[in-house]
Amino acid sequence: MKNLTESECILNEHYHRRGINAHSKATAFGYRTFYHLPDLPPLASIIIPTRNNLEVLRVCIESIREKTTYPNYEIIIIDNNSDDQKTIQYLIEGESLRKFRVIHDKQSFNYSALNNKAVELAQGEIIVLLNNDTVAAHILHFREVTND
Repeated sequence: MKNLTESECILNEHYHRRGINAHSKATAFGYRTFYHLPDLPPLASIIIPTRNNLEVLRVCIESIREKTTYPNYEIIIIDNNSDDQKTIQYLIEGESLRKFRVIHDKQSFNYSALNNKAVELAQGEIIVLLNNDTVAAHILHFREVTND
């Protein structure tokens, strides 16, 4: 059996021969491939369905904006008929400040349909589906999503 360093070299040489801009590293559980992004990485659309629950949504959005180092993303809020005035005001203000885009959906709740509607209107090559109670706790999380 080849040692880990030699196996990493074999994988990395394979990527090079195939013209794949990537490299592999050994982990405790096998190998992990890291794909290198171009200088201007593809646009990622972060889709967040919500209905009311402003404080949870605010934490989610602010954690993305504060902790994400990925330079090319859009946040799309798919609002499922919010009727809380503070939430509505937050959505209006955030959209006017271009912090995120809001898509309004008046249909009865259907998580899949909400996400599908937002994906149809997303502009990114990469789609990230988040719950509104998600918190970006790690500064590299978005690089992890794009495997860089």
